[in-house]
Amino acid sequence: MKRLAVLVILAVVIGLAAAPIFAGQYYGTGDTADVYIPLETFFQSEQLAGRLPSWNPDIAWGFPVLASAQLGFFYPLLLIGRLFPIWLYLPALFYLHIFAAAAGTYLLLRAQRVSALAAILGACAFALSQFVWQHATHFNIIIVLSWLPWQLLVAQSVARASRPRARHLALLALVFGLPFLAGHIQTPLMTAGITALYLFHQRWVNRLPWHRLLLVFLLAVVLAVGLASAQLLPTAELTRLSDRGGGDFDLTQANQHSWPLYHLPTAVFPRFFDTDAAYWGKRLEIEYGFFIGTLPLLLAAAAWRIRRQLRFWWVLLLVSFLLALGNLSPFRLLGFEPSLWLFSAPARWLLFTTFAGALLAAHAFDNLQRTPALLRRYLRVGFVAILAVVVLYNVGLWLVPDNGAALAYQAIQERAPELVSGRSPAYYIDKLEQLVISLQTSALSWRSPFTFLPLVTLGLAALLYRQRRVVTAIAVAELIIIASLTSPAVSWQTLLAPPAALEQVPDSVRAGRARIATFRREGGDTGLLLTNPASRRPAADRSNRELLGPLTYAQFGLPGIEWPASLPMTVHSQQLEALRSSLTTPVFGTLVTELNIAAVVVEDETMRTYYGSANELAAGTIYVNGTYPRAELITPEVITPVTYKQVSPAHVRLDVTTDTAGELLVRDTWYPGWQATIDGQPATINQVDPFFRSIDVPPGTHLVQMHYRPRPLALGIVVSTISALACVALVVRKKPLAKANGI
Repeated sequence: MKRLAVLVILAVVIGLAAAPIFAGQYYGTGDTADVYIPLETFFQSEQLAGRLPSWNPDIAWGFPVLASAQLGFFYPLLLIGRLFPIWLYLPALFYLHIFAAAAGTYLLLRAQRVSALAAILGACAFALSQFVWQHATHFNIIIVLSWLPWQLLVAQSVARASRPRARHLALLALVFGLPFLAGHIQTPLMTAGITALYLFHQRWVNRLPWHRLLLVFLLAVVLAVGLASAQLLPTAELTRLSDRGGGDFDLTQANQHSWPLYHLPTAVFPRFFDTDAAYWGKRLEIEYGFFIGTLPLLLAAAAWRIRRQLRFWWVLLLVSFLLALGNLSPFRLLGFEPSLWLFSAPARWLLFTTFAGALLAAHAFDNLQRTPALLRRYLRVGFVAILAVVVLYNVGLWLVPDNGAALAYQAIQERAPELVSGRSPAYYIDKLEQLVISLQTSALSWRSPFTFLPLVTLGLAALLYRQRRVVTAIAVAELIIIASLTSPAVSWQTLLAPPAALEQVPDSVRAGRARIATFRREGGDTGLLLTNPASRRPAADRSNRELLGPLTYAQFGLPGIEWPASLPMTVHSQQLEALRSSLTTPVFGTLVTELNIAAVVVEDETMRTYYGSANELAAGTIYVNGTYPRAELITPEVITPVTYKQVSPAHVRLDVTTDTAGELLVRDTWYPGWQATIDGQPATINQVDPFFRSIDVPPGTHLVQMHYRPRPLALGIVVSTISALACVALVVRKKPLAKANGI
């Protein structure tokens, strides 16, 4: 099969799974709507204005958004994409990276001498896996995971070269460094580590000298770090000031999204716990997917017959799966933290479980074609086993008594009382009743059409096992069906339209003189083990922008107080906790006044006791509050408001007139890199409680200006530029490195 034809097939397959993005929609729930679209809107506006988006004054009293690495500003394809409308380039890049993941996996398998048909199966098993599509709302993870097969492909090529050339060094540096520019430091760090292990494993398999490769690898790491410095250096500075700096990182919280063993049925039945508003598994749903298709899973298990040739992938599958267990991982007994002591969500190690499983399936598909009878036997055994489980499950459901929930509660109370403590018995019995309903309508219930999908897949494959193309098409069709129904899609019109709630925001917030805060209802079902589906709201309600989420109001130029993603500053987190803990007390009014908050949005009317001025929203209430000004001059005699002008996100201008020396207090975040001048002369910016800026001002009329000029960012851009030029020079160079260096 010609390579171009294969790429067309993969493009069509990915297109079918991602059909909504071609109809004016996008996977716009969760972090997509709450984080990535607001960030990209800001990045795009700043890029088109010829500025670096180093600081956003409308987030968390001012926040270094570029340093957060939530979404990389410098990623080359995003830099190009921002020249076009966001509704065009974001779906295009999403599709392109899913396609790149499939194409890279196909080429890697072909380089491992797998047939074209088996390579297509392996490529689709990875690119259409539930790990990938449940993370559709994590655009940064989608970008980074697409680089994994290409990293491994380059590593394989370099490892097999007896004399590594300069271009090998450049390619290694590029595939290691570029993913870091996409943001989400955790995933590129993990993929780089796995690729490094594969590089040296391949060298060992090919029995070639190590010393030459070691030199190339070390130089590539140095170049890759240099290439990513524009992102890494600012992020390192923010990390030091965040809740993950200072050695107080909460490992319990980091392991919160550990993969639960009772989610194992989703390997065959990806809708076992249903999805979206009806989901009843452990929260968060998006973190626990690792379905690669029923047939690929069966084939991956059959790859045990050829485990010696596939030793690396078997070890990767097993180790990554054990790491994904997080707080239950046996590696913790050895002193190794699956979170790497800095990150969260160990379940993301399932990326490598998924990838290794897809590759094992492709190799086994080829191997079993030499023994068709054995393939048919595997398919029949798989079909009978799944059918037996489904039948037994539904018989068991039929035997559940009407008071099954109450009996289950009594059993849990006797054997594990800690699981049903803290709430009333009625609460837990109601939750158990809801879970019983879910067991009757999803999981392996005959009422769920997804129960029959693996049976149909294996049944047809068993009948047509000699027709490889048909079997491959059946397996891919199952993957397309599941992937296309994984993440809810929202129209771009909804995602980009200003919320109606903006009309209720007070003028002081609209003019940038004060800030707005949103507090969603806390409590309810935690979902730490199983989620009460009755507590879940539909995707449309969860994405309701009437409540003005932390970055939604920043998207429309309203100053806010919260950064809802990774690396929030410690001082910000402390103030937010103080606000939440005092939400229904008189203390709250004092805090919001001191913190320059003029509007508070909540989901109910619990605060009406303390605020008489309130406007009803479609999904909550907005309370208007008097507040201290954003900037004021404090002298021994009087406190005077100062006109605050935001010239640009990283440039503030204040006109000050005073008869006596005073302190200019600006209720914006103090952060390294902010510089001030008074009438063009340098002035010192001091940090005052809780995290605001102040400048000592002499008597007279003065022009005070503040600019954000972060040194780590400037240094990182210089280092990245030099490293990029070095990579270009190495690509052009044709001499072997070993000969040039006398090795």
